[in-house]
Amino acid sequence: MTDGYKDRYNSNIYDDLPSIPFPWYSDVIPYIDPTMTDEDKCGMEPQEDGSLNIGEKMSDDDWMDRKFPLPLPVFIITNKQGIQWLVLKSHQSCDQVITKLNRELFLFVDSIFIKEEDIHAFNSWAKDKNFHGGWMPESHGAYEFLWNEYTWSDRYKRTKCYEYEKRPHGCPCDIIISNKGQLQENYDGLRNADNFLSTAYAPNEGLMNKLDLYTAERGVVRKKKTDEVVSMNFCKKGFNGIAIRKDILDHYLQDEKLVLIYYISGEKFLHDGHYQPRSTRYDLSGCFFYNGNDIKPIQSMYIAEDSYQKLKRWKEEESEKDEFPFEW
Repeated sequence: MTDGYKDRYNSNIYDDLPSIPFPWYSDVIPYIDPTMTDEDKCGMEPQEDGSLNIGEKMSDDDWMDRKFPLPLPVFIITNKQGIQWLVLKSHQSCDQVITKLNRELFLFVDSIFIKEEDIHAFNSWAKDKNFHGGWMPESHGAYEFLWNEYTWSDRYKRTKCYEYEKRPHGCPCDIIISNKGQLQENYDGLRNADNFLSTAYAPNEGLMNKLDLYTAERGVVRKKKTDEVVSMNFCKKGFNGIAIRKDILDHYLQDEKLVLIYYISGEKFLHDGHYQPRSTRYDLSGCFFYNGNDIKPIQSMYIAEDSYQKLKRWKEEESEKDEFPFEW
């Protein structure tokens, strides 16, 4: 900075500048992570199948029958060493041609923590909710920081101004999203680009700090003192997400007096291979909780709405708007 500039404006601009201009203080976000290598890929493959019930021995009409049982998401997975892991976020999908049409079924699983004392109030509120539509808070891939900058860097801390709603849509208690995602763009130069974790997830900041964890290899979270793997992103055909060691999360839930809540949204329909629908489209919903012992339903998986019901509802809502075009 020139002396002429300082004299002209006579400002205390130095008060706003860091003593050492580290690159993470810049407003320019780098989209290339120099620590990435060709070895960065999804490392854990669950032993569980994770495939969804596609009804191979029945007709399309029978498979689309509302009475046909809906599959449960996989909440607990096992690695090759026989260690159990609790899923924090996942996507399960199946798209198969059994007759002339494609059968499409997918489930998104997200999770939150609530206090033990709030479980009854939450159950009463959640039991009749339709969780389809993405209206509950969830973790998306944030690009404003790099994977290894979570949770300590100033650049990550600046993203915390975009906090989610603690009590969405009349929820009677505070919720805590269980995980945080980091989106890495511009990874196409890697030889393993097809198997690269473009979005990697880690446990939320509170859990990371309480258990003294750090983000190690991409998609892997370890203990600082022992380097023991505590959380890991996983992938298998039609099944991917993030999981955490069950024994470690059990202790955390007990110490913090928290309950793990799962809410699920999904869809089921027939299409022609180009995603032109050839049937009604079912919106799926469900909600479960884990208290350290079992996973129990708050709301079993069910068809919350189909495309015909949705169209009828939209028309009724638009009709009501037309009746009252002005707000007084």
